[in-house]
Amino acid sequence: IKAAQCLGKLGRRPFSEESLLINAITYHPQRPEAYFFISQYYEKQQKWFEAYNFAAIGKGHINNKKETITNIEYPGDYVFTFLIIYCIF
Repeated sequence: IKAAQCLGKLGRRPFSEESLLINAITYHPQRPEAYFFISQYYEKQQKWFEAYNFAAIGKGHINNKKETITNIEYPGDYVFTFLIIYCIF
């Protein structure tokens, strides 16, 4: 997730950013953090269906959240509800 965030700040490697987030989901599919970041990634690209799907899946995993070693800037569980509503609108 941290590597994807670094590439996202550069803004020049969107496919690598997406791949790293998908890999994070593959590595820990029960954790909600990567679902939030991939949903946010698709929302920025105006891919509403993909953003909605990942936000809905992530919302189902909010009880599996754990502390991370580094700060990945995960805002909290409420963001999934916000993203779902935003993508539907």
